[in-house]
Amino acid sequence: MAKYFIAYAYLSNGSNGFGNIEADRSWPISSTEDIADLTEHITEAVRQRLKQPRLTLAIVNWQQFEADIERYRPDGPPPNNIICLPAKT
Repeated sequence: MAKYFIAYAYLSNGSNGFGNIEADRSWPISSTEDIADLTEHITEAVRQRLKQPRLTLAIVNWQQFEADIERYRPDGPPPNNIICLPAKT
């Protein structure tokens, strides 16, 4: 299964907006037909959520998530993951 982060823009009754959604697919995106299918499904979901039957939507971008890996999650506060590189002058 392929998981995607999908960013979209929409227009409805003179107002517009942006959003994103996570989508699970049985196969990877590999054609314009796949994009049209995703656009149709996402449009319908956003129409229902916003109660706007005349909403128009366009997918702006998508990114496939990395494969799931087991992640170590320590107890307590999260570790400091900031990397500081000293500046050389």
